[in-house]
Amino acid sequence: MPTDSPISIHTHNPPYPTLLHHLAPHLPSSLALFRTLTHPLTSTSPTAHVLATFPPSTLPPKHWAAIYVDRARAPETEAWLFSTYEVRLHKSSEKERCGKGNDEDEDEDGDEEEAEEAKSHLLALFRAVSSLPPNRDQNPSRTLILGSLHSALVPLLAHPPTHTLTPRAVTARSPDSDVADAAGGGAVLSQISTEYGKWLIPATAAAMVPQKVKLPRGYVFAAIEASDLCVVMARTEIPKTVETLSRLRGVGVREVAGGGGGGGDGDGGGDGRLVAWGFVGVDGCLSTLHVEAAERGKGLGKAVAGRLVGMVGESKGEGGGEGGGGGEDGRGWVSGDVAVGNEGSEGVMRGIGGKRGWTVRWVAVDLERL
Repeated sequence: MPTDSPISIHTHNPPYPTLLHHLAPHLPSSLALFRTLTHPLTSTSPTAHVLATFPPSTLPPKHWAAIYVDRARAPETEAWLFSTYEVRLHKSSEKERCGKGNDEDEDEDGDEEEAEEAKSHLLALFRAVSSLPPNRDQNPSRTLILGSLHSALVPLLAHPPTHTLTPRAVTARSPDSDVADAAGGGAVLSQISTEYGKWLIPATAAAMVPQKVKLPRGYVFAAIEASDLCVVMARTEIPKTVETLSRLRGVGVREVAGGGGGGGDGDGGGDGRLVAWGFVGVDGCLSTLHVEAAERGKGLGKAVAGRLVGMVGESKGEGGGEGGGGGEDGRGWVSGDVAVGNEGSEGVMRGIGGKRGWTVRWVAVDLERL
């Protein structure tokens, strides 16, 4: 693997007006990075770096990539990226669904060239990340945890392993992986998670969801208290810290003491145990959505998700910025990452108007292999 790259890397500074402007036309493909750049917890972090393969002062080329990275977020997800190669993949998939296509040889040649160009942009970004100075009082791992990465970008960086890990194992930098062996020593990824479906709720559907939020009798919407967060963290496969969860907007459902009252779409003084919850993540995704096993099948997950969708739609601070696509500032799009095969959560997404767009993975980038 070459040690140098013809791709130039440029720093973009908050409030990222140029980058947001160029991400907006690519929504929803660029949604995770777009939202991360506009969330108050990530957009103002003094330890964050935003890098792109074009400078803020010029128009981007046809193909480009950008990354948000904050090594101080470990052990949580440290980075999100977007490559314009993702847009080509989505357009190709759409053509296949519609039965349209161009000359096969021409398509194959174009695919290979664009894939190689996309790979060069990604590797250039990772090399730049590996050269970033460490934050004060921090000695970051040589492994970068990248979240919600389009699954189709993974083969550009590693051959598929014979088995995959949970996102929790990836963020823990588990040694239980055979990615390097499978790639003949040429992979830059040391761990790859199982696939998660990227579920998308367009602006029109999102606008209707909050009106449908209802709870059955015996349950009320209630605050998620600090004392609940240890249980919340134990139930998720995508790690979050207490500090982060305490600063995210969330929705909880509690039992009503004695089992009576409650219900409907209002808030109440539920003093029973927390039985369902969810948060709006820094990437604007419905995050850590969970219903306790004994309470499933009662519509609690759909009710929580509906309220979260309403939060995303009304919050300028968690998805605002310049833009287009699904709303003038990008707030119209709502997303959720759901483990492939998790039928309960997939049903919740369908119930609030969502459709699966593509799949994503959590990966560990070994910066020492660049």
